[in-house]
Amino acid sequence: MTHNPCGILGTMNTKPTMLAIGDILIDAFIELQDARVHCNIDDENCEISMRWGDKIPYKNLTVIPAVGNAANAAVSCARLGLDAKLLSHIGNDKHGEECLEALKGNNVATDYIITQDGKKTNYHFVLSYEAERTILIKHEQFDYNLAKQIGDGMPDWVYFSGTAEHSLPYHIDIAAWVKKNNIKMAFQPNTFQIGLEQKN
Repeated sequence: MTHNPCGILGTMNTKPTMLAIGDILIDAFIELQDARVHCNIDDENCEISMRWGDKIPYKNLTVIPAVGNAANAAVSCARLGLDAKLLSHIGNDKHGEECLEALKGNNVATDYIITQDGKKTNYHFVLSYEAERTILIKHEQFDYNLAKQIGDGMPDWVYFSGTAEHSLPYHIDIAAWVKKNNIKMAFQPNTFQIGLEQKN
């Protein structure tokens, strides 16, 4: 596992191709000002609390489209001048359109972005308070199908991260595909994927 696929790619003499695979999302950062944090005596297992059934003011709101581990890696590599593509899913909604626009604005190829009717683009809320943040997450149950998404072109590298809980068959398909085609791969698991590893 590596956290710097762009650095590895950048050592090659020719312009390499990098395909990032993983869920894309929008992050809404909400900076709280009226909350309380309660911790055990050893400062572990802390909890944040707010007044129940009330209107609570906040300091600031920042919405960032087209993020997530895979999207962030694709954007980073594109900014370094690499041929970066993203294989992901969005809903047929305004948030999905915002993600596509953001990716294109960062020179990330969107040929492998699947727009799925009846699904919502992933939207997470990041509650920021003092030095910490709490993230409210929900990954849409997209229909992962690698065979329908991958064309004839083979990337030099695959960066895989961040899919939903029901995606174990997708992992198996990706592993078989990169092995069959001798594609180099970097894997950075997210919370759900770490859970899959623990269950299996």
